[in-house]
Order: sequence, then structure tokens, then C-alpha cells
Amino acid sequence: GTYYIGFFGIGAGVGDYKVSIGAFEGDNDYIESTGREIWYKEFKNFAVSNATNNIAVEMARKTGRITLNITDAVPSNVKRVNIEIYYRSRYQLTHANANVINSATYTTDIPIEGSELGSFDFNCFPYPGVVVYFHIYDKDNALLDERNLTVEVFENRKTIITGKLFNNVGSKEFTVSVSDNWGDDNIVDI
Repeated sequence: GTYYIGFFGIGAGVGDYKVSIGAFEGDNDYIESTGREIWYKEFKNFAVSNATNNIAVEMARKTGRITLNITDAVPSNVKRVNIEIYYRSRYQLTHANANVINSATYTTDIPIEGSELGSFDFNCFPYPGVVVYFHIYDKDNALLDERNLTVEVFENRKTIITGKLFNNVGSKEFTVSVSDNWGDDNIVDI
């Protein structure tokens, strides 16, 4: 007969995964990931006979990876860097795209190794509006700076966030004040 056959694999990363196989062509057929690398291959209307005993399966990586390349040193007054990612966590099998309904958040502290920010990788399904927040704290857990950006994640590609993260940390705050003293009046004759 003919069958629908799906294979999936789990790779490196953080978090969990889940597979939901419901009614064929239903909205509850999906793979869910909270940071893991996901591989998938499907065969629609695959013919199986009595002689079929082997199927060649080459799965495709369905997730992309967000990785950091921070180029400046961590200032001595920085004690904690938190990253928060808002992403899409479901790959809907029947529609072959990231389900835009299911949003998720991943947050963690990135390790500081000496004067460098440690490595960080996060896997998620393709989506053009993944939001990444950085929160930078001192030893008293006071917020020193925060950054946010929106990135696009592509299937089977790395999205590398690169540049200086700490260039606003340690800069002097300035005060804006307004004087109550008036200068000379501007008199206009009629």
C-alpha cells in the first residue's frame, strides 16, 4: 500500500522536544522544540511492497541556530549577562512551516569567562521576527545596560550576532536641567 512516513531526529542544544502526531492534515501534527536541533524527513504516499525492506532516509535540519560573536571584553563591573529570546517553537508538519501561533521564550545567563563572554548557541525554527534581549547587570544585580534586536532565523543556517555589546557600560550618565532664570525679555511693539 501507500503510506505517509515521517522521521525526526534530535540534535545538540538546550531544552526539550515533543512530537505530536494527530489526524493527518490536522493542526495537531507538529514537532516542538525549546532550543534543540531538529531534523526531519517525510515521505508522502510512499509505496511499500512485500519486497520493500530498506528506505534511504536523509533528514534535513529544520532549525536554524542563533550564536554570539561578542568582540569586546567584559568590563570588570559586569557580573551577569542575561539573554532572552522570543521565538517560534513549533514546526507544523502538515504545513511545512513554523507555526506562527505558538510563541515561546528562552532565558538564561551567559557565562563570563575571565574578561570574555562565554559561548552561546540556541536552535529554533525559521522565523523573520525572532527578538533577542540582552540585560547586563553589576554585582548588586543593578541593570547597567540592555539591548534588543530582531533577527531572522533561517532553516539550516546560523544567525550570528556579532559586535560590541559592552560599549555603553561604564559610560557616565549625564543630567539635563533647565534654569528658572530668564534672560532679557523680547519686547515687540505693535
